[in-house]
Amino acid sequence: MKKFTLASLVLVMALAVLSFGFVTVGNNYAAADGIALTEEIMLQNPNKLLPAPYHPGAERLNIANNQISSWEDGNFYYNDEVDSVQFHFTAKKDSGQSMLFVGLHVAQYSVPWASTGYFAFVQNKVVGLYKIDGSKSNWEEALLAEKVTASTNIFDGNTHAISFAVSGNSLTFSINSESLTLPFEGDPIPVENTELSMSANGPFVYMVGEPAATEKEYTGEYTNLEELIKSGAIRPDYNYDSVGNNYFNTIENGYVLSNGCLMSFSASLTAVTFDITVTEGNSMFFAMRARNGGNIWDMTGGYIVWLNGTTFKFYDASEKWADSPVILTTLDVNIFDRNSHNIRMYAFDDEKGNVHAGFSVDGGAFFKIIDNSNPVYLTEHTEFYMNNVNDGTVRYKVTAPEGTAHAYGEPNVVGPTCTEGGYTEQVCADCKKMVITNETEATGHSYDAVVTEPGCISGGYTTYTCSTCNDSYQADFTEETGHSYEAVVTEPKCGEKGYTTHTCGGCNDSYVDSYVDALEHNFVAGEVVEPSCTAGGHTVYECTNCDATENRDITEQLEHNYVEISRTEATFDNPGEIVYECEHCKDQQTEEIPVLEEAKPLCVASVGTEVLFVMAALAALVLLFGKKVNN
Repeated sequence: MKKFTLASLVLVMALAVLSFGFVTVGNNYAAADGIALTEEIMLQNPNKLLPAPYHPGAERLNIANNQISSWEDGNFYYNDEVDSVQFHFTAKKDSGQSMLFVGLHVAQYSVPWASTGYFAFVQNKVVGLYKIDGSKSNWEEALLAEKVTASTNIFDGNTHAISFAVSGNSLTFSINSESLTLPFEGDPIPVENTELSMSANGPFVYMVGEPAATEKEYTGEYTNLEELIKSGAIRPDYNYDSVGNNYFNTIENGYVLSNGCLMSFSASLTAVTFDITVTEGNSMFFAMRARNGGNIWDMTGGYIVWLNGTTFKFYDASEKWADSPVILTTLDVNIFDRNSHNIRMYAFDDEKGNVHAGFSVDGGAFFKIIDNSNPVYLTEHTEFYMNNVNDGTVRYKVTAPEGTAHAYGEPNVVGPTCTEGGYTEQVCADCKKMVITNETEATGHSYDAVVTEPGCISGGYTTYTCSTCNDSYQADFTEETGHSYEAVVTEPKCGEKGYTTHTCGGCNDSYVDSYVDALEHNFVAGEVVEPSCTAGGHTVYECTNCDATENRDITEQLEHNYVEISRTEATFDNPGEIVYECEHCKDQQTEEIPVLEEAKPLCVASVGTEVLFVMAALAALVLLFGKKVNN
């Protein structure tokens, strides 16, 4: 079988057998015959953590700072009889997205994917659980039920609580508060000779153990140098004294005046505060160190700040002068400006063995470092140390800060939240010390549930949202319902195919099938439209399958044929008319007859002299002509 690309291992067991799917449960683990393995047990028995010899990456296993880490192709076993496992797991973000977890692994030192045992394979959020005991021919057959999607991606770079366990005939795998429990067939694999196995085959970086600590700021009391001066704890450092090197310091009126001297305040210190005025020079060291003596460049234990003008360097000098500082930056203030400046410095170790160191100027924010690789513990015989960096021109005056009592400001009440307790804090205006009082417990989440019903292609789930802080998660997953289709048949038409449309009643998803060929037109003769004087004639053919029509058997348009149908004669007073009508379309046209003209007698009185003369002449000619005829 193909090797898996993997990134981490974490496991635990719940006693109750749950339904398929991730559910939110409380962790309640119990061992059967083997041990209930935890990260604490593994760290307490490192001799049982064995690199896997079958793979080239077996040597990539490291145990340090209460953590088990592996990288690249690292693989390892915990050699003991184990039936449940639980611990914290952190994968470096973007270093991989899949991991094989082997809860019980019988065939010692053989490859996990060819062994007998119980397995969990996680890829992104998808989890598959397997029981491999020789009864199945391949891994897919050994898969218990279907793979399940969790709500958490354990490869997101955060720390997650993982568990893996066997109880009776069921197998449980958990991520944080979510658990997947699946039953299996056949007898359980005997615990005898079983072991835990982690296997990776890819570019992974992962860690087993509590998450790495973060920087903490000191909140306790600060010792001011006035107290050390009065106690006589101040002295030249490492034989640098007024006799051999012409460096000296004096105590006058409660302050220290130094002529370039290296000084240490030998006492059991955690944090110091003082005012310093540098009158000459531009470079100094300040250190919290574990023992007296030794030069700064071969110092065997401590945490050092080097100020050179405004250049700030913070060193972890646990062995000797560091090659490079942990913090390198530029300050906004220059303590060598010949004015007085307040210095605060601390170094302490926490309950997990990490050392925290911090440095502040003039009440500003602390520069903080955390040392958990090779910490120098400063709980006893710690001293504060100042060094002029071999510059004999350095001159400075050290005094105690003004005021001996804390000047606490108004209390700031921080109410409890769902995940963090409440408290009241007050900060000293002089030294910035903070005191915490009136602590209360966290209120816990108050979740409201909103159910999202399953859809045709998506499962349902319940979203739990905290009404106080809006934190939310999803659980109670249900499977999708699938589509429920109803069919509607569309009959074929002339020029259009027929088909069946299937529509889902749940989501309106639809598809079309069962196509039927389109019909052809079937025209038959119908109404005959005769020709007229204004349009030709035709026969209307109608399709018996649809409403389509065609005009066929076209005849030409007729000519008008007008005949007289009536006449009104004209008179001397009114015109007459003749009415003509077309024999085909009954269109009518009218012809007007003009008014008659009537002859009237002449009136002599109205005739002029010239007319009378002409008429008389004509009469004379007639008489003359008549006489000639008679003759």
